[in-house]
Amino acid sequence: MSPTIIVYLILLLIALFIYGRAFSSGKPYIRILFFYLFLNLCLTILSMGIARFGVTNNLFLFHVFTPIEYGCICLFYLSIIGDPRIRRVIRISIPLFVLLCIVFAFFVQTLMENNSYIAIAESILIVCWTLLFLREVLLFNPVTALHNYPLFWITAGILIYFTENLVLDGVLSYLIKNTPSLAKLVYRVSFVFNDIFLIALSIGAMYQVRADLKETG
Repeated sequence: MSPTIIVYLILLLIALFIYGRAFSSGKPYIRILFFYLFLNLCLTILSMGIARFGVTNNLFLFHVFTPIEYGCICLFYLSIIGDPRIRRVIRISIPLFVLLCIVFAFFVQTLMENNSYIAIAESILIVCWTLLFLREVLLFNPVTALHNYPLFWITAGILIYFTENLVLDGVLSYLIKNTPSLAKLVYRVSFVFNDIFLIALSIGAMYQVRADLKETG
């Protein structure tokens, strides 16, 4: 197992532990993100498991995971965004995105190919939902100490991670076909952003735990 995977797994397990601690807060977004992180752990374990059986191409797993991931992030934003118009658009986007994933998996980028077009579409949508939430916070719910606000850290992590996906996925798809060795390097670099994402999620959950302790104490 490579050091990048080991670091990623450690950070993922730490994030799961902290979200488990924050679970008692009763916040829907904490529960949604706990489930999302658990799915990430399952995907990682499954990817490593099939590799041990000699399966070198695990890209089909990401065709399955991407619509599930999008659904989880959309549920997260549905639980924290107040504007009913934005909530309606996000809700409608979920089945449409799943349908798009199915169409692309069969007719554009098959299950054995990197689903970069879908990943880019997912990233664009999630970046939009993130920016709309941050706009809502700045306009209607100004926070005096932004660094103490759990959702600031979580949405900042989401924004960084999916902006990186937006940039790297197109490049990665090209490199897989033309320069596989360089594609592996770019893929490893993407783990840095995965780690930043998990750290930001963990910090957000820690601030939620601290807020809960203040309320009960």
